[in-house]
Amino acid sequence: MKRCLVPILLLFPLLLSAQSEAYQKRKAEQLAGRSPFQDEIDGKYPGRIVYEDDLVLVLNSFAPQAPVHVLIIPRKRIPTINDLTDADSTVIARMFWAAKKIARERGIAETGYRLAINTNEDSGQSAFHIHMHLLGGMPTGPMVDQRWRNLGPSPGGTYRRALDSVRTAYANYHAAWLRADSAALLRLFTPDAVLMPPGMAPVTGLDAIRQHWFPADGSTTTIQRFDYTLDELKLDGNVAYVRGTSILSFTYAKDGQQTVKTDIPNNRLMVFERQDDGRWLITCNMWN
Repeated sequence: MKRCLVPILLLFPLLLSAQSEAYQKRKAEQLAGRSPFQDEIDGKYPGRIVYEDDLVLVLNSFAPQAPVHVLIIPRKRIPTINDLTDADSTVIARMFWAAKKIARERGIAETGYRLAINTNEDSGQSAFHIHMHLLGGMPTGPMVDQRWRNLGPSPGGTYRRALDSVRTAYANYHAAWLRADSAALLRLFTPDAVLMPPGMAPVTGLDAIRQHWFPADGSTTTIQRFDYTLDELKLDGNVAYVRGTSILSFTYAKDGQQTVKTDIPNNRLMVFERQDDGRWLITCNMWN
């Protein structure tokens, strides 16, 4: 066993450092040609240029990912950060200086912004002429995709708190039904929430949900039992879903007539969305 393990351990760092063949080919082809920013450097698209000097130019992004999104590019073609030399320290400093200047001009210096330079395959670098992204004008969220950290053995505190908030919202849903508190129940839903009752068309929006569950026809529904389980909870960014079961007993009364339903089992799936104020509200509720 040890004889097999040693070569694998020696190979493991090489596997981590290797680029895919397809990426290496694409990179070599691009480096054999002109810089992807050469037209801008040559002044062919002056309307895209935000700032320029003898070392750098700043361009508005063709595909902005934030209200403020510009690219800060050195005139000298440096393929990746790994290709920097001591002589390039001046141009790198000028890139950061330009970022500070544009952030102040765009009014995001105090609210905050992000600077990012991608390097090679794992970061998603596709243009092999280093360029710095300046993004701001909104909260930019986590620095990188949080799934690696959150799904590992020690998920972050923010992630754990979000899970607890979703669990609480799920519990509050059942508690509001048992209290017959329709106002509290509807506050748990987003304005455009959707109900998907079995065998019926979807019910969309708070007004339609209110009419579906609490119609103004003199009827009343009283919940006697609403036991539930939470069997699975998944969270990804600002969306979470809960899968579980429930057992429901209720009485429906209208025009002096009563219908009693007891111990009705259901499978349930709820989708939650994180709101700007941090609350988690139900955006979709389906059961069978």
